[in-house]
Amino acid sequence: MRARIGTALGFSLLLGLFAPRAVDRPLAADSSGGRAASPGAGISTSPAAAPAPFISAVAVAVGPPALPTVAWPSGIAAASVSEGDSISEPDRIARELLHTDRLISVLRPKVFRSGNSSAREHFGEAIKREQEARDACDLRLYARAARLTREARSLAREAAVMVGPPEEDPVYVSRAIEHAGDALGLAGDLLRSAARPSFTKRYAGLEQDLAGARELYKAGEMKRAHAKAIGVRDGVLELLRDFDDLPVSLDTASKALQGAEKALEQASKELGKKPNASALRLQREALDQFTKARSAFARKEYRDAVIHSRLVERNLENAVAAQRSETKQPVKNEA
Repeated sequence: MRARIGTALGFSLLLGLFAPRAVDRPLAADSSGGRAASPGAGISTSPAAAPAPFISAVAVAVGPPALPTVAWPSGIAAASVSEGDSISEPDRIARELLHTDRLISVLRPKVFRSGNSSAREHFGEAIKREQEARDACDLRLYARAARLTREARSLAREAAVMVGPPEEDPVYVSRAIEHAGDALGLAGDLLRSAARPSFTKRYAGLEQDLAGARELYKAGEMKRAHAKAIGVRDGVLELLRDFDDLPVSLDTASKALQGAEKALEQASKELGKKPNASALRLQREALDQFTKARSAFARKEYRDAVIHSRLVERNLENAVAAQRSETKQPVKNEA
């Protein structure tokens, strides 16, 4: 009996000697074997620590290998984490509706104080979409409600841009580039009638500037595109004044008058019935310039008709800027 006990004890001690201890190897997973770290990883163990008990040593030596660590995709991990915190669809739509209501409430005074009829119509459509979204929510048409309330937010923001700083409004900047192109077209008519090296050189520079304005617009650089377009517009006026001996045809003057009349109609919509004092002064100056343009055209003074027509557009652009600007500094008129 004692022999059997001695044999068993010797065998146990033998296993204990060959079983790896915590101090003999790191607890982290082997990078080549792909095994996960032991739950005890990161715990510092003194080299002088006593060996692990017999049962633990045997378990480490002969137990099953740890399961490999699985790296879940970030999307799945996020979904699993937030799954318990998810809200019901009616609650989610209610939050979206509240978000839109708050946005409309904040932007409404800014839009309706501007006098911009186009912006008001845009904003009115936003309010209409939001009401339709609420109706859809009441009918439990949640997908439709979500789409409509997002459209309402988009329309409200667009309306706010229409009454904000003009150089940040893509529509306004696009129109400024269009006006600059029209002005350059008039200069091109003069160039064809009497080509001069100095005129041709300046005209070519303005053409490059206009192309640059269009590229900036496409790239979303609204302020820089607007500045380029204004530079082209003013450059054409300087050409007309510097080369006052160049002949201007009836057709060129007629185009200029039509452009000025179109600009008056557009500005009237943007300024509304009650523009501020600075905008009103510039609008009246534009009307005065338009009267001078028509009178010059009637007298067959086509060059003066073109210059006054271009001044109509310049004063109107300044009027819109004065109406939409948040600063109180007056904008200088162009006589």
